[in-house]
Amino acid sequence: MSAKKWYVVTSKTGLNLRESPSLEAKILSVLKFDDRIEADNSKLEETPEDWLPVKDGGYVMREFVK
Repeated sequence: MSAKKWYVVTSKTGLNLRESPSLEAKILSVLKFDDRIEADNSKLEETPEDWLPVKDGGYVMREFVK
């Protein structure tokens, strides 16, 4: 099954891509509005529901992508 493509739909300040699914985790980079990311399907089941694992590494909060 191929990974779903997601789009960042957050404010002008950007969306933090974090090392782990936690607000306290290290910020790896900041994604901009309309950036495209792919979900890492292999980590979906083990990731908390309000976080999305990213195929290229890291996690984002689901409420800011669709």
